[in-house]
Amino acid sequence: SFIRNTLPQYTCKSIGGGFIMEKFIRKNTWIGLGAAVCVLLLGIALGAVLLNRGTLGCQSQSIYLVVLCGAAALLGCFIAARGKGQHLLRALVTAALLYLLLWILTLMADGIAVFDGYALRIGASCFLGGVAASLLVPRKEGKHPTRKGRKPVNKRGKHTVT
Repeated sequence: SFIRNTLPQYTCKSIGGGFIMEKFIRKNTWIGLGAAVCVLLLGIALGAVLLNRGTLGCQSQSIYLVVLCGAAALLGCFIAARGKGQHLLRALVTAALLYLLLWILTLMADGIAVFDGYALRIGASCFLGGVAASLLVPRKEGKHPTRKGRKPVNKRGKHTVT
């Protein structure tokens, strides 16, 4: 009872975070981030199989990772940028969240030495994937306004017999 009565006072909207949650981070942002993480996991698993079989060389695994991060960001940001308006902003927020998640996972796995050399390339591929996704989102055109003073069209025609 006490928790229910005091919790509504400390929600995001009362603190001021409602603007951020309503404008930038929406449901599609989280869905896009989840899709990007799934693509990353599948791509890393495929890369491990290719590396184990010898198809992917040790020198090309960093390029593979950069391209994979860009492709994951492209798909995730495309999903996040759908809807009306602010395509670029929503795509870049999703790309920033993906890059932040990659850094957190790298710090948790003690892979800072590996990630540090390619952090700029991975970040650039994430953000370029976001920009490309915002450009690929189809724009919805509004309805054309009707001209004033125009008579409605009779669909039956001029010489029809009723």
